[in-house]
Amino acid sequence: MLRSCKIFISYSLIDDYPSGKNQEGWVTSFVRFLKEMLLQVDKECEFDFFLEHENHVSNNYLNERKENLKQSDFFITIVSPDFISAEPSLILLNEFKHHLENNRIESKQRILKVIKLPIQAYENPDEIRELIGFSFFNINKETGTASVVEEFFAPEAKYSFWLPLTDLCFEIKKHLETITETTPKAVLKPEKKYVYLAQTSIDLDFERLTIKRELERRNYKVLPEQNFPDNPILVENFIKDNLKQSLLSIHLIGNQSGEKPLGREDTYVEIQNRLAAEYASELTQQDGEFPRLIWIASEEKHIEEKQKFYIEKLKRDKQLQFGAEILQTQIEDFKTAILNYLASHLDKAFKPNSNSQEFNKSIYLIADKRDITYAQILSHKIAKMGFEVMISAFDRKKANSRRTHQECLNKCDMVFVLYFDAKKEWLVSKLQDIIKTAGMGRVVPFEKQVIITNQEYLNIFLDQLNFIKDFSFAYNLIETSTDDSYQEVSDFLKELIAQTIIR
Repeated sequence: MLRSCKIFISYSLIDDYPSGKNQEGWVTSFVRFLKEMLLQVDKECEFDFFLEHENHVSNNYLNERKENLKQSDFFITIVSPDFISAEPSLILLNEFKHHLENNRIESKQRILKVIKLPIQAYENPDEIRELIGFSFFNINKETGTASVVEEFFAPEAKYSFWLPLTDLCFEIKKHLETITETTPKAVLKPEKKYVYLAQTSIDLDFERLTIKRELERRNYKVLPEQNFPDNPILVENFIKDNLKQSLLSIHLIGNQSGEKPLGREDTYVEIQNRLAAEYASELTQQDGEFPRLIWIASEEKHIEEKQKFYIEKLKRDKQLQFGAEILQTQIEDFKTAILNYLASHLDKAFKPNSNSQEFNKSIYLIADKRDITYAQILSHKIAKMGFEVMISAFDRKKANSRRTHQECLNKCDMVFVLYFDAKKEWLVSKLQDIIKTAGMGRVVPFEKQVIITNQEYLNIFLDQLNFIKDFSFAYNLIETSTDDSYQEVSDFLKELIAQTIIR
């Protein structure tokens, strides 16, 4: 028997007026796509929707909607500049929140905020101000201005509409499972790992969301989970409390300065970085550490004058930089750097202790851009087994990528080549790089040279390569699948660890 889930959609009537080429309003289209995707995400549930302004003909419609609220499991509020002046919508929002409170239900699990167009933080109604919403709007990277998504199948809609829609569906599914679960499951709770991912200016909303998604996939809890308090005096305490729970902080500095608390001259971006630097300094004085990663946009296009001044100050001011590694590169390279850092540093706290002996070996995992997602997942698993992992990085300047590649080859104990979707020419060039390391500064031979692949009969192709025979290139070939388990690689490394401990 299918479960049932009822969702109430609250919005301003103006936000559902048909516009441009669209024959139906934005809200109507949003609900249609939401329902279709929810049915894909959770096939065991039947979804029904109450729309605030559907069949809006009765004078008594507000009381009718209040009755709908009592039947609803979730309340989705579509926020826009028009929404904040829609008094009936705010009445219904308040009504639903009181309904949850009377039933002792946490409101942040049932009230979801969809942002059709951004508004200032202080303009949000009190009931949803603390909620971090799902952004459904386009951002012009040059001007930083937001616009409504009207072409749902345009290329840019993948990032501004369909990805946030996917996140919203999985959020509903997650909370729905807690609603329908009658018997709590006896499961061993994993150790909590918190990362402070600083709130950004609006031009970096999507980049922050992408990093958040990657962290959550690796079982990290991302803070802050709520928006900043309205009261400027409480903002700093809120940030400090979140930092104290975290293993590290990540900061994205774009070309816009972003919002600032009422009555303050410094922005939220600046305040978060300053407090994180102070916290890192404080822990250092106590023989602790608080690592930080800061990304600065590599291209200064249409940068605000205030932000340009702040970036220059950040680059000069050692106090603002305290405890931080600063990268001014492409955002994709920064994402790779984050995952590398987590895999090779922070996850050491979660490594198994084999007879109290430290297995301190480093692996350089080489991957093409086509395979980088597979490589990131694999690097995380390898790090959990006790290895330090370096992974291929891609810089806009090829000379930088090449230099980093050679440094990793010279530094690592073992070299692994991941070959799934890359071209054979790429594989040949990387194997030749490994062979050439003796003449490029490497002092000792590699302890292991491993090729990991999902392709059958790769051994036949490798046997045909003359340079492998000529240089007596010894390698281990591991055939695995792309199901994220990499069991064959794990088995290989476990055997390697056992042999080392026995010796």
